[in-house]
Amino acid sequence: MDMVSRLLRRGIRTRISWMRSPRIVTLAVIGVLRLARLAKTVRLGGHDDVHIDLRGHRVLLHLYAWSITFDYFLGYFGKVTLPRRLLRRAIICDRFAWDTLVDLGLASGLDEGFLDMPQGQILLGLAKKHGGLLVTASPEELVRRKPILSLDPRLPRRLRLYHEFARRFGLGTIDSGNTPESVSFAQAAEYFGLSDD
Repeated sequence: MDMVSRLLRRGIRTRISWMRSPRIVTLAVIGVLRLARLAKTVRLGGHDDVHIDLRGHRVLLHLYAWSITFDYFLGYFGKVTLPRRLLRRAIICDRFAWDTLVDLGLASGLDEGFLDMPQGQILLGLAKKHGGLLVTASPEELVRRKPILSLDPRLPRRLRLYHEFARRFGLGTIDSGNTPESVSFAQAAEYFGLSDD
């Protein structure tokens, strides 16, 4: 990855971490939600996704949100905290806490209102501590890249939430659908202060 190469040229060893939560606790909760028919698995080709709708189910919403929050911090400890402290690596997080906030906003039916819940406040505190960069594209381009998104009726809400969080919390934004990959990398590097001298 271009960003890793730029950091390595500066003598900074880097690790890329995929930051979806490990679902250690959440997997059991999703099982309960499936039994209650509040979680639906959709499949397309070799990919699957889980759509969860907890509108009007406040107790289950809190259970699910706390399980996600616990698992996220467990993943954060293993994928970010330990490598930073033990391996002395800079960490680039792919899918950071902003993604989890969007997912929970959609599942709760509250959208950005989820930020007012305790779990939302905890995850938002972590997200704001590290900032982030939103790499986006048009809905049509995103569906072309990941066809299973065509089965998600919440895609417009999802994209609106990402842009709302970027606007409210000062995240950088790159439209990867309208810029070549090399330009997107250069814009990301500039945002993080890693432009080549």
